[in-house]
Amino acid sequence: MAPDSLDPPRTPSRAVSSEPCLARRDSMEDADSSVTRKRPRLDSGERAYRSMSADKAIGATGSSEHEGSPSLPSHSPSAEPEVLRTPSPTPNHLPPVNRTPSRVTINVRTPAGHSSTANSVTGPEPDSAETNAGTHDPRAADSDNDVNRTANSAGDSSRAISISSSPARSPEIEVAEVEDMDQDPSGTRWTSVVNIMGEEGTLESLLETFPLSDRYPSLRDTVACIAQILEKGSMQDGQLLDALAEWFDTYLHETETQVSRWWELYTNAREFWDDIPGIVEGLLRRRIGLGVGFVQQPQMIQTAPGIRSIDALLISYARLVARFVKMDLHTMDQLPKDTIMEPDLIAKQYLLIFSWIFLPNELPLWVLLRDSCGYPYPDITTSVAICFAEPPTNGIQYLSRYAEHLLEHIPRLPSLTPLVWNPINIVGRLLQLSATQLTAKAEDKDAVANPYHYIPRDALGFFKVIDGKLQNFVSKQISALTIDLSKDLVGHLSTSLRRISQIDASLAAALFAENVGNLESINPEDFPELIESAWRFKLLKRCITTGRMEIRVQGIETMQQDLVSVWTKYMRNNDAGKHHPVVQYLVKFILDNRLVEYIVGVESHPQLITRSPNIVGFLVVTSNYTDKHSDAIWQAVTTSQDPRFVDAILGMLTNIFRMALFSSLIYLCKKLNELPLRAFDGRMMGYGGTLLDQVRRRFQESYPDGRLDSPPYDLCIRLIRQAAATSDVAPSGKIAIHHFAMGELSQLVHLGPSDEDRKMIYRECMEDIAKKSPNTTGSIFAVNALLAQDPSRDIEALAADFDLTRLAVDELAHAIQEERAQHPQRGKHSDVLPARLELLHRIILHIPATITTEYGERLWSSLIGRDALGDQGRNSAWSMLVGVTGACNSRNVFIDRCMNEYLPQLDPAFYTLDLLTFVQQAIAYQARLTPLQEASGHDIIDILGVDRLWQIVLTAPSGTIENQATQKLVEFYLDTPLIRKAPRSAVEATHTALVNLCVDKLTHAASKLKSFSDGTTSGEDEPMIVVASDQEVKAEELRLTRSLLFLRDFLRGMRARPQYSPPPKKAPEVAEEAKAVKGEAIKVSYQAFNGGINTGVQAFEAGDSETVEELTSRLIKLTGFPKFTAIAGGQKLDLASNNSQTLRDLKIGRSGLLMIRKIQDGTAPLPREHPEGLSAVEAEVLKHFDELYQLLGLDERLAREVSEARLFAPSLLINP
Repeated sequence: MAPDSLDPPRTPSRAVSSEPCLARRDSMEDADSSVTRKRPRLDSGERAYRSMSADKAIGATGSSEHEGSPSLPSHSPSAEPEVLRTPSPTPNHLPPVNRTPSRVTINVRTPAGHSSTANSVTGPEPDSAETNAGTHDPRAADSDNDVNRTANSAGDSSRAISISSSPARSPEIEVAEVEDMDQDPSGTRWTSVVNIMGEEGTLESLLETFPLSDRYPSLRDTVACIAQILEKGSMQDGQLLDALAEWFDTYLHETETQVSRWWELYTNAREFWDDIPGIVEGLLRRRIGLGVGFVQQPQMIQTAPGIRSIDALLISYARLVARFVKMDLHTMDQLPKDTIMEPDLIAKQYLLIFSWIFLPNELPLWVLLRDSCGYPYPDITTSVAICFAEPPTNGIQYLSRYAEHLLEHIPRLPSLTPLVWNPINIVGRLLQLSATQLTAKAEDKDAVANPYHYIPRDALGFFKVIDGKLQNFVSKQISALTIDLSKDLVGHLSTSLRRISQIDASLAAALFAENVGNLESINPEDFPELIESAWRFKLLKRCITTGRMEIRVQGIETMQQDLVSVWTKYMRNNDAGKHHPVVQYLVKFILDNRLVEYIVGVESHPQLITRSPNIVGFLVVTSNYTDKHSDAIWQAVTTSQDPRFVDAILGMLTNIFRMALFSSLIYLCKKLNELPLRAFDGRMMGYGGTLLDQVRRRFQESYPDGRLDSPPYDLCIRLIRQAAATSDVAPSGKIAIHHFAMGELSQLVHLGPSDEDRKMIYRECMEDIAKKSPNTTGSIFAVNALLAQDPSRDIEALAADFDLTRLAVDELAHAIQEERAQHPQRGKHSDVLPARLELLHRIILHIPATITTEYGERLWSSLIGRDALGDQGRNSAWSMLVGVTGACNSRNVFIDRCMNEYLPQLDPAFYTLDLLTFVQQAIAYQARLTPLQEASGHDIIDILGVDRLWQIVLTAPSGTIENQATQKLVEFYLDTPLIRKAPRSAVEATHTALVNLCVDKLTHAASKLKSFSDGTTSGEDEPMIVVASDQEVKAEELRLTRSLLFLRDFLRGMRARPQYSPPPKKAPEVAEEAKAVKGEAIKVSYQAFNGGINTGVQAFEAGDSETVEELTSRLIKLTGFPKFTAIAGGQKLDLASNNSQTLRDLKIGRSGLLMIRKIQDGTAPLPREHPEGLSAVEAEVLKHFDELYQLLGLDERLAREVSEARLFAPSLLINP
């Protein structure tokens, strides 16, 4: 924000008299102006350094002069000021300590050429001495200042003041510091106070004629009151304005030729002159209505008198501004080139207030004149602008020199930077005013153009001065050129250049030739924008290539924003806009200056690259981006060693994907495919994913019925093939590359490739498989990805053309053999099996007939048998076969062979958990594809394939999958749809048959085991002792225990399913007489069996001190069995031999259920009806009680398992 965009402070002024007008609107006074401070003794007095001397303080209000200048560096000059506010006074500056000297010596001499008479003054007035002390001006050209200085001080020291005068001229007075009074004047600093008497007709006497000065105590009071009147007082006419304008003009005229005295005249009344801008400020702030003298009446032909008075005052003020600029130029002309001391510049407040005049719609005065007086803003400001620009004022020319001087010293004195903006704002607003007037009166260009002749011409000179310094700052990397300063200078200068070209056609033609050159068929109306664009882009290029880093970044950011603006203006909704001259010039500029190559070149920086997508994109949207640009960009990617640089380039490319032509995207796929595999890290794969995604989108939009070109497929397949074989990339990197390429290829297959490209890819992959090359795994992955689109068609062609099945089986066997040889202890196989299993899945599913018996056996051995890669490999193979089996809609010869031939011969040592899933799926497969007649009546339901599950249950090694297999088998007999849909009678028949089957298996296994242990004969004619191997014994033991396990779980499963539960039974009521308990009371649970009938679980209370004899008597009464056997804890009790032992001794009541079995005497037949509460299946189990009971006679270990199975336990049969 420019300095003038801040609310500017009012002109500082000290307090004045108590008259009503002296109530200033809001004073910025910081200190009492009457207080002076002593000048440093060693001050050189050079005005160029007045900011460091006492002259600045003497007769001034502290530092109010500098407080009138707003601070700039933290603001931008682009915004215009708000309606002028008055900031609060700055509290930082305190009034200096009042140190009044005790003695003052004043030498008075007669000017050269006149006789003088010395008059002694015995009592000087302190005010005079104090007011004029310290006003020495070393810049005055008069040589008389040092003449006779010594003579006047050589007399008696008691002469405090010596005065010489003449009728023609006021006496000259020399003033010295107290410490210099008694010193030789030639070695001290005596200062002349010129024409202190202010005689009529002298320049000093003009101050006494300042309007209204006779009404107030001092000139500062007068200025303050006038400013207040102009802002808030009553103004019926322009009399006061005319008086002020006349006084300004008189002063300027009288002093025009006395350049050497300008500074002297200023310092003699510094506070007065510093307050003068406040008068114009007050007028510009006026909101209160004006009198009739200012109102433009409809019948009036000429401008209202009051308006002419405003015009006159502002014109006079413009000339006064030019005068003060000239004075600052004199100051800066005397500055040494290498100075580091800030000069005392006095025009800044004048320039600031002057710049406000040209704010068209924001100043209260212009709003007042427009709304209340019917007078438009431009009419007054036009005359002021013309007066300021044209001779003899030549204000813009002086501003050019003023800005040039400031810019020369800014590298050493950055504090001068804010002063640059006032000239820049003034020239910019003059140009804006001129352009506005020309636009408003375009039909009468000649009448309007002539008054503005000087403005564009001198403004161009001003532009060249600033431009030259700016270019120099950039090239020399001057630190004072901040980002804000650079940005704002470029903005102001480019706007000024465009307006110059709009105002003056001849200048526009010259500027076009200088900046643009030759462009065919250019309409002159396009000159201004072309000239502006040409200058801006040349400067921005300089910033990018030669500036400091922050300037380079700002330059490229500004350039890409400008290009976006051009695209928005000419091309967003108009494709033909790419042929506009401005667009064509900028394209030519980018190409001729090889900006793309520079941006990605060795002199660039990631910060520049990340901000450059719109520069490259501009070439793209104008159809000027070529493969050569891609080559240059990709060369930078492949050669750079800086990962930040590569990241930035990839980000830049990513940002142009949406704008790029489809052919450019395909070419970038080719460039990506040129990278070595190790270059595909996370960022490169991210870039590749974005590129391929954009390729898919654009292809579907542009070619919905076409087939995608091969480069994207070539890229993915190459990565897949090499990732599986390379050793240059870490395992994690290989996996990431593989997943990336497979994922992208899977999304590309439905778009292509063409049939010819597909055949070529297949051929290369089949060659890898046949050669068993390092790329084989990747090639198989690639084949799988392509087969996913239309597997049945392509796989048949591959089998016919390349003998795919043979190649796949041979290669699988070879790969597994290699893996086992290299990693014999490793269970991992993820890099060997997945791709091969996927290919076999398709072969088995779509072309199973090609798997011959030889290939099938080899395949089974490699996947499941002894050559497999451990249990993990087998589980993976089973999962593949499960998928195939579930997908079969017709008989599959290989799956049938697996179930009927390979699986029955499978070594139980190779059983794994996933085998059960395959068997379950195979049973469902057979049920799905084998038509069966629905069961009826008491038919036994045949479940196809269940024998394979029985095999697993009976042969699985202990501690492997026997429990899971048993549960699967139970579920098949209880939950399979075939069972659920059958009639209850058929289900009971099936389950009854199942019980009998289990009992047969149990008794047969028990018989075999007994024969092994007893040494029984073989049963043939010739007796022969059977000697069993450990393996045979183990097999029969498994048969017995697994059948027992199944029967137990089956009965539990039935009870757990409501549809198989029998009605609840009633327990028989057996009365028992109460008796006293011996010892500690215990609960004895028992169950009585009489053939196939049982009592269920009963209980009674007894004492643990009772004897076995007493227990026997009680059981006879309770069961009604005169003779019985008892079993407790799986052991038969010998009741007769232990009559005297107590229940505590035999642990009866604590060793579980007591089983009582009646000893039949052979006289009474057993009842055959089902006990109440038991199902037919449970009753069938009880029928085999004797056979099962005999199992308790096996060796102790097996008998314990039979007992623990608790086939007849009430918890099993009644409440599982």
